[in-house]
Amino acid sequence: MVIQIPIAVVFSIIVFTTWIVIIKYKNVTKIFPEGWLQFLLILLFSLAWIPIIYQYLDCGILANGFARVKCKGCGHEYLLAFSCKRRHFCPSCHAKRVVGFEEWLCSNVLKSVPHRHFVFSIPKMIRIYFLFDRKLLADLARIAWEVLSLYYKNSVNKKNVMPAAAASIQTFGDFLGFNPHLHILACDGCIIFLRKG
Repeated sequence: MVIQIPIAVVFSIIVFTTWIVIIKYKNVTKIFPEGWLQFLLILLFSLAWIPIIYQYLDCGILANGFARVKCKGCGHEYLLAFSCKRRHFCPSCHAKRVVGFEEWLCSNVLKSVPHRHFVFSIPKMIRIYFLFDRKLLADLARIAWEVLSLYYKNSVNKKNVMPAAAASIQTFGDFLGFNPHLHILACDGCIIFLRKG
């Protein structure tokens, strides 16, 4: 049996202890070695993952809860274990979400025309700004769309045309390093808007 300690309790103990030491000794460098703040941040970050890991380990196990699914026509039934519904951490739950989004995109958004896949990335030197200000990712998507739509409008050279695309922001690359970039699936051409009247 595993004893689960609430993350808030552990976090409160660490913060309270650190605060008392700072108040009592004034000079923190005498007590803690260099890099203690980085160690504390890494510890807090790793403690934040504990509930997520427990949810992942409980995912798909019948003993942790299930639903009974029964066919009204033939009477066949089976047990469906509850899932953790975690994106990016649990491979099976993430795959379900990807397939669901893919079906929705194909049936409601994309038309049966040729498409192209574009990837917009940014230089390594300015990625750090995107790490600490996530609102810049929306600007990245907007600017990439403006560039792509301008390219398509100029290549078609007609009035009342608009390109069509679906964009997805991804913030990690190989080996899960921070690499903000944009995947765009665009129609190979433009859509003509006909005005009524």
